[in-house]
Amino acid sequence: GATFLVGAAVVAALPRDALRRPAGAADELHASIRSDLAVGWRALRAHPDALPLVGAEIVSSAVYGALTVLFVLVGQRLGLGAAGYGYLLSALGVGAVLGAGVAHRAAAAGRPRRALIAAAAAIGVPLTLLALGNSVAAALVAAAAIGAGQLVTEVVCDTTLQRSLDPTVFARAY
Repeated sequence: GATFLVGAAVVAALPRDALRRPAGAADELHASIRSDLAVGWRALRAHPDALPLVGAEIVSSAVYGALTVLFVLVGQRLGLGAAGYGYLLSALGVGAVLGAGVAHRAAAAGRPRRALIAAAAAIGVPLTLLALGNSVAAALVAAAAIGAGQLVTEVVCDTTLQRSLDPTVFARAY
């Protein structure tokens, strides 16, 4: 409950300009979901880097979704019992926290493609090790590396899309 009160206080303290809609947004009529999807698709197609960014986000989210199930199996295979899922998910979270500093620098850099290649490697290579390894320590390190790679992917993709897409169509494009 207290966190919601703090959040409400933060929103209430925002300057009025921060709460306004982007210029031109109020004039647009949203005829249908189909037309909104068409506008969003055109916005993505107008920016050549946007589609790979969305694709990277989809892959990263799919890996995370799969891991929420696969961690149960990996934990059992490693003999961690019922707590194994929690250990692996915690390692994923620790990796994400550690990756936050890298994510900030990667998003601020002018070359998001390089950062995404490194982030994809940080997800893919440890994912293979997680599937094939038999060591608890290696599995925890692999889960942490995956968490770092996923956070970097999310931050770089979101930041780059927000910088490159027109604010009036951003919600429809992504």
